[in-house]
Amino acid sequence: MRDITNIILDAISKNVLWSISEFYTVIDKLKTNGYQISFWEGEENVACILSGDKTIGYLWKKYPLFFIVFMHSNVVRDLLKDNSYVVFVDVDSLESIELKLDYPHLKDYVDFFEDYDRFAAMDFWFNNV
Repeated sequence: MRDITNIILDAISKNVLWSISEFYTVIDKLKTNGYQISFWEGEENVACILSGDKTIGYLWKKYPLFFIVFMHSNVVRDLLKDNSYVVFVDVDSLESIELKLDYPHLKDYVDFFEDYDRFAAMDFWFNNV
């Protein structure tokens, strides 16, 4: 399991108007470059990023944290190189259970879910929608 506590703390520490404007800047840049976005304003806190009909990542609206499938990571990172405040978590797949975090340390930032010692990016998305 890979502990992503410090990665999340890094995203939280970014001094940028993320949820106000920069989240939308990144979404627009992804759309302009052929990615599809599934995000319901006012109802969701995480945008699903799709390439074709396959979800390849989750972008958190609350903080600049981007869970991305490793095989798409280099292309997306290059596309967002001017948005250096975005913090990436590369995963083998969105469903693979490979992550953990220190919930007591992050309880003020992440929503509660069942197992912080073993979860997939999809679990993070599902519990923070």
